[in-house]
Amino acid sequence: MNLSRAVVSMALIIAGNVFAQLTPTTPTPTPLPKPAPAPIPAPKPATAPALTPSSSPEAVVRAYFEAFNRQDIDALVATVAEDFIWYSIENDKMSIEASGRESFRMGVQDYFKALPAARSVAETMTASGPYVSVRERPSWTTRTGEKKSQVAITVYEERNGLIKRVWYYPPTI
Repeated sequence: MNLSRAVVSMALIIAGNVFAQLTPTTPTPTPLPKPAPAPIPAPKPATAPALTPSSSPEAVVRAYFEAFNRQDIDALVATVAEDFIWYSIENDKMSIEASGRESFRMGVQDYFKALPAARSVAETMTASGPYVSVRERPSWTTRTGEKKSQVAITVYEERNGLIKRVWYYPPTI
């Protein structure tokens, strides 16, 4: 019996050693340093629309709306002629809102500063020669968070791939 016990004990010792060699020991993990977050690439600046004197009047007006809705002032200004004029017509009164490209730039900068959520959708667009009549729906959020919109009629005059004049007819109440 002693021999049997010795054999069994020896077998257990050998088995224990084999098992210990087969069982990986797991040392206490050392936390790895967290990698630095990848830098967020700066947004690419929007470029002015590729308008040419042969661009259709509708394409010029669409480029204007796209730049307006991105609030890309440089691209928006690039759609208008140096001698651009914006007329606002309300009832029996007509006033000049902007005269010249830089006047227009200052006006849209102030507009977007006052109404940062401003957008406009061209609901209908009809062209007749260089004139494009648009039924548009500008929308914005007031300072109190109220969402507003209205429908206006605007006529754009295109010359040589640029908007030369705008006649804006806001809704009258």
